[in-house]
Formats: sequence, C-alpha cells, structure tokens
Amino acid sequence: MIKRTTSHTTATTTGLPAEEVYVVDFRVQITHTLRRDTKFVPPALWTWMQVTVSSGSVQLTSTIDAQVVATIPVATCSLTSLDNHFYILCRKGLYTIHVYCPSKTVWTKFVDVLTLASSSVKWSVPSSNKWADLVQVAASIVETADANHHLPPFPMVHTSSVTVADVQSHLAAMKAMYELKCTLSAQDLYETLVDLEYAYVELGVDNNFAHMVHQLHPKAYMAQKGGDLYRQQASSLQPSLKTILHTCPHDNCDMVLTSSQRLRVHMHHGTVSCTRCFGRVSMDTFKLAKFVQRYTSCEVEAPMALNDKVTIVMPRLPIDGSIPTYLQELKTLMVRSKVSYSAMKAIQTAVDTYLKPDQPSMGWMELDLVHAMARQLEFVEKVCTNYTYWSQPVVVAASVVRYHQFMHIMAAKPSNVTCLVPTMDIDLVWHAHQCNPVAYRTFCNRVAGKLIDHDDTIPATALARGYADTFSLWSKTFHGEKYSSFPPQVPTTRAASAVPSSTWKKSKMKDKRYVLKVSTPTLLMWWALPPPLPPTSEGDTPHDYRVPSFHSRFVGVDEFVADLLLYNTTTASASFVQVGEQDTITQMTFQVESRG
Repeated sequence: MIKRTTSHTTATTTGLPAEEVYVVDFRVQITHTLRRDTKFVPPALWTWMQVTVSSGSVQLTSTIDAQVVATIPVATCSLTSLDNHFYILCRKGLYTIHVYCPSKTVWTKFVDVLTLASSSVKWSVPSSNKWADLVQVAASIVETADANHHLPPFPMVHTSSVTVADVQSHLAAMKAMYELKCTLSAQDLYETLVDLEYAYVELGVDNNFAHMVHQLHPKAYMAQKGGDLYRQQASSLQPSLKTILHTCPHDNCDMVLTSSQRLRVHMHHGTVSCTRCFGRVSMDTFKLAKFVQRYTSCEVEAPMALNDKVTIVMPRLPIDGSIPTYLQELKTLMVRSKVSYSAMKAIQTAVDTYLKPDQPSMGWMELDLVHAMARQLEFVEKVCTNYTYWSQPVVVAASVVRYHQFMHIMAAKPSNVTCLVPTMDIDLVWHAHQCNPVAYRTFCNRVAGKLIDHDDTIPATALARGYADTFSLWSKTFHGEKYSSFPPQVPTTRAASAVPSSTWKKSKMKDKRYVLKVSTPTLLMWWALPPPLPPTSEGDTPHDYRVPSFHSRFVGVDEFVADLLLYNTTTASASFVQVGEQDTITQMTFQVESRG
C-alpha cells in the first residue's frame, strides 16, 4: 500500500467524465530483470507513454501507436525513488517499469492520485484550486527545463539576458496602453495612435508606444537606425503620417481632411471626396502625389526625335486619385512621344516599383507605424485582459524558458520551413527582449549568426502551416516534448484521418478514453489521447503532432479554460473594423485566444 501524502485545496475540478481517471504523460523505459547486457539509455530517448490511473489499475499506452503496453494493478505499484528524477513505477514479473519525471510538481500530484486510487475503489481526482493549477503548470515547465539541461542528448539551449523583471516591465507598459485604449472610441484611438507616431517621428520622443512597436520589427528598426542601435531618437528629417495625411494631396488644394475621413482612408483603405477640389482621396492618392512631386519629368530614348532623346513632362495627379488612371495617362504620353520600347519598359518598371500595391508607407519609414500599433493592440488586449496571471514571476519564468527553446529551433529552422509561430507566452517574452535591441541583436548573432526578424503580418494560411511546422520541429528537437495543447490544423489528402475542424468527439475505443471536445478554440472540456494524424511533410510523423494528455496540458500557458480566469467583462474597448462599405465601431469585451 502506498502511503497517503499531501492534502488538497477545496475547489471543484470541472470537465471530467463520470468514470474518474487521471491521465498524464511520462517518459518510460521497461527493462528485463534477467538481462545483464542492458545498457543505460538516456531518458531523452525513453518512450513517451500516456499513464492512465483509473479504478484499481494503471494503464500504460504508447503515444506513438496508441497501443496499450501494460496494465498494472494499483496495489502492485511501488514508486521507488531513485536519483535525479528517476523512479521505479512497478516491478512486474521479470520486468521493471522505470519512469523519468523531471518536475517535482508533476510527480507529487501523480503520487497523490495513486495514493487515492490504491486506498479505495471509489475515489475521485483530488480537487484543486484553479489558480494554483495555473501556477503549478508554469512551475513544472521551469523544473523540467532545469533538470533536462544537464542530461544529454537534450539539446543545449542558449539563454539570453532577458529577465523576469524585463518582461514584467514590458507588461506594465502594455497595461498602461491597454487601460488608455479601454477609454477611447475608435475615432479617438486612431487620433491617439497618429499622435504617438508624430511624437516619435518628428519630436524624437523615444519612450512611447510607437517607439516600442517599432522595436518589435527588428530588421526595419535596425535599417532605420542605420545599424546604430544605440542611437535611440528618431530622425526628424522626414514628416510623420500625421503631417502627410493632414490635408488633401491634390494640386493647390490643401483642404484639411476631417478625422473621420483620415480614419476611413488610412485604417480602412477607403476613398473619400475632398469638399474643396472634389478630388478622390485614398492612400494610393497620397502615394501618387509623393511620386508626382518627386518626378516632374524624365528624359528617355526616342529614335524618331532629335538626338534620339525626348523629355517627357510627367502627368499631373488625376482627379480620381487612382494609380491606374495615372499609368494610363503616362502610357499615352510615351506613345505620343514615340518612346522606344526598351525605354517604355524601363519607365514602367520604375513606376511600378515605386507605386507597388504592397508599398507599406509614405512616411519616415517603410513600416506603417500606425497600422503596426493597431495590430499590436490586439496582442496587448489578449495579455492584459488577464494581466494578474501573466505578471506572476513563475509564469514569466516559464515563458522565458519556452522562449529560449523557441529561438533554439528558430535558429536551426530548415530552409523548407517558411515561418515558425510562437504561442502567446513565447511571443510576450519575444516582445520584451526586442525592446532591448542591442541585447536582442547580440543574442540572435550568438544563436543564429544573424538578426531574427519578427513579422506580425503573415497571412492566416501561412500561420496555420507555420504553426504545424513549429509543432513538429519542437517535438523532434526536444525528443517528443509537446509544443502546445492545441493540435495544428494541418492540410492532408487523407481527410478521414485529419484533425476535425470543429469538434473532437467521444472516443469509440473500448477503454473509453476521451478526446478533445470544444465548442470554440478557447473552451476546453476534456482531453486525452487524440487520434493518429497523417504525415504532412517529408520527415513528419503522426507523433510529431500529438498534444499533451489532459493532466499534462499547458493550462494557462497557451490555453485558457473558460472558467479558470476572471475576464474583464465590464470594460468596453474600441477596435477598427469594416463591414462591407460601411465603417463601424465595435464595442466589445475580449475573449482569450490560444495564440498571440
């Protein structure tokens, strides 16, 4: 009989099936007692197994092929403790079952469950305080990293200078912006962001939200600084977007645009009419006006002209303010001037390059900082809605551990992988680290030999593929460690074996295990061993896409159960949205998502 140990808190555990089970993942090795030639196998190479404690038995199931390896009566479990996180779960006949559990927190909970299961046929999973569960998951991540760091062949992960205090300081700055945002309408929020960009670009204010967001785009930031990251103040030689978008760009107009007009043009990519010159104004119009101002004429080859050259006076800004109209007028001028075909192509290439649709900005930098701040506010709201949780030192420490692991696989990313996608905890630390650009560049050069960029404009389809690649690379690099509690939605031709897009239903297997059943991506009800997934790219295996068992999942780190945290349900916040051709302001409360 196993001795009963610790007591438990009094909150009720929700989401469990009628039959009480406790399901965790451990690295397991089964050895034969009579074999003397058995060599020591590093725990990183032990087999991942799902260990299920139910009424009277402990079942070991391979996470690779879902085959039951052993079923052990609870009464025969010995739980002998060895050195350095190694344990003997049971000696059964000629076989000994060894378990490696690097987290003291995880092992203590497992012992408590096994104690209850061995003391009574009618038992229940120990009740727990939900807040304690959140903190304990973070603690187990830190403990696991500390233990694995000293055991090859676990990879040696480089650590940076980013500290818990650095992340908490970054969180405080995020919270200040979040609290301000909660008081503003969409119109006022836009004006605030424009003012922040103006203060940073034209006044050299380097301690505001605009400067912070600029740092979250490392390559753009370093390019703008000319490689001198110690020079913190922005240049005031170029106008800000506030200055550029203040007045109508049409010739001799200078009509001041209203705030609502600027919002529609800038954030919604809409078109408005100037009340003075009646010209159409869009972001393309501002871009075109800058081009027309810079290039008033050009000298090109014209075989039919004197000296085989002709000077073309470039068209003026068309009244409709559109790039296609301007290009058509330019083409007509070149045809009339009998410009050579090669010269015509050269002009067309130059104009297309300058006026290309994806040209991001006309201001001080290539990055549209106002749009970048608006995108960042989405992440700010995700985090600050649960600020108390994310600011906990142990939660931040766990996030730092996972950030360093993420950067380890980022540095070794295969050439066929276009992007890797961080979970919210990793992204939070990544942001905090980038806000010290000198330290961040030094760390990147040490682990990857180059600056690792951070791109928040990746399309959704690429994000889905990148998340699946991250899931797989994480598992391969860290010997079966799971990246997240959310399986990637990977494309496959074997639709019957793919991860369902809406719900995972109750398992039909005889052992009545449960699989994920969700109504939205954030409402987790029950989790156990998922069905096998097919390979999605060369070298991938179904095991690479498996998620943790229910009691091993990352509660709070990159998932939130609906009733685990108190959401901010009283504060309305404004967002920029567009429905059809109409601008609307959405007053909403935020629901936490799985990734930032």
